[in-house]
Amino acid sequence: MAAQDFNPLNLPEGLRQFFLAGVGAMALTGEKGKEVFDKFVEHGEVAVAQGKEINEELKHTVDASVSDFKQDSLYELINQLKPEERENLLNRLKNEKSVKVEIEDGELSHNEEVSE
Repeated sequence: MAAQDFNPLNLPEGLRQFFLAGVGAMALTGEKGKEVFDKFVEHGEVAVAQGKEINEELKHTVDASVSDFKQDSLYELINQLKPEERENLLNRLKNEKSVKVEIEDGELSHNEEVSE
């Protein structure tokens, strides 16, 4: 019997059912495989979006922490200066228009930007 003459209907019943079950399994696997693949893609998109959101939140948190650390370190360093060095720095900063400088109890207070 040549391959082109093959007809599953001519097989004995048990073989015919086995053959059709195999064909059905392949068809169902293709359908379910596409559904599973589409779900994987969907979940992947959600995970990437959540990752981006978490990354942005973390970036803002780190930026704020670094900024606070730099500011606190700067104030600590300035307050360790000798009084005449601090006075010299204060005079230089007073010439800057974007900085408000005050000294309270001999220590440089936290500066605020002045909007003009």
